Amino acid sequence: MGRAASQDEAWHNAVLQAEDRPFDRAGWIFEIKWDGYRVIAEMDKGYARLYSRNGLSFTERYHGVATALEKIRHQAVLDGEVVVLDDKGHPSFEALQNYRSHRTAGHLVYEVFDIIYLDGHDLRGLPLLRRREIPSADPSRGPGPGVL
Repeated sequence: MGRAASQDEAWHNAVLQAEDRPFDRAGWIFEIKWDGYRVIAEMDKGYARLYSRNGLSFTERYHGVATALEKIRHQAVLDGEVVVLDDKGHPSFEALQNYRSHRTAGHLVYEVFDIIYLDGHDLRGLPLLRRREIPSADPSRGPGPGVL
């Protein structure tokens, strides 16, 4: 994937900060804890690769997510979380651990919360809120993070 592939190790260096108690402070944004696996997704015009921050490949295990991402005809790196949701929309870590492509219980989704790289542009220098203004993978959702 050209320059993006050479950045392999750098993509997963974004670290989320956990706090013991809720707070409200200027300059902070909050994310939902989905109870899934943090996954970096690299796409290159019809090819997608999924992996953990430690480099463990998730491409085959979550083939449905990779296939959906392959439809995005851009060179991009996304940061998100793979989650299995039950019929009520609640995440199930147990279902995720036991998930296989042929399993029908639950809905496998990729909750995208950041876009790191897009079509030759390293976006990590932009503030997160600015990156969130970039349209999501699902145009019907408009700007912001998306779900596949």
